[in-house]
Amino acid sequence: MVEEAVNTFGRIDILVNNAGVNPFILEAEKIKEEGWDQVIDVNLKGVFLCCQAAGKKMIEQGGGKIINISSAAGFLGEQGFLPYSVSKAGVMMLTRVLAYEWSKHHVIVNAIAPGLIAGGMNTPILNKEILVSGLTQQVPLKRLGKPEEIVKIALFLASEESSYINGTTIVADGGMTGYHPVGFLDLVSGMMKKKSSTP
Repeated sequence: MVEEAVNTFGRIDILVNNAGVNPFILEAEKIKEEGWDQVIDVNLKGVFLCCQAAGKKMIEQGGGKIINISSAAGFLGEQGFLPYSVSKAGVMMLTRVLAYEWSKHHVIVNAIAPGLIAGGMNTPILNKEILVSGLTQQVPLKRLGKPEEIVKIALFLASEESSYINGTTIVADGGMTGYHPVGFLDLVSGMMKKKSSTP
């Protein structure tokens, strides 16, 4: 990937690590090792390997910018999302340590931690009105974020306007952090009970 970019453009100035998976929602005691490995391999190991590959080239050329997509779940944790939450917390620490190590090479590394976004991995649930309504109650703004709101932050971090921001994770979660949200599994359980009691 990096080699192809360099061959096409001559250099690599910006890397955005935006790959992420969460193939299951399970309590910790039910998670299988292969499931754990799948999430960590994509969400954390994959991000590190991409940073390393692009970072080497950026060091050689005298600088660049790396933007890693983490998640508010990396701060808050969430029931049923243990490996996902751990992987995204790891992305934030990876971001900080890379910034410590690569600043001397003029390689700037930051992360974005989105909250509940109406797109990406959440696309399959967007037509489930009851679930979306329940999730928005966890956000002080009472709505899901828009993908373009995260894109604007990435563009800012990629620009010269963010030249003194380094090793930081920008949280874009509508104020959800510290809002005492209802746990996802508790939310679903409550909705199922409500649904079964409806005549």
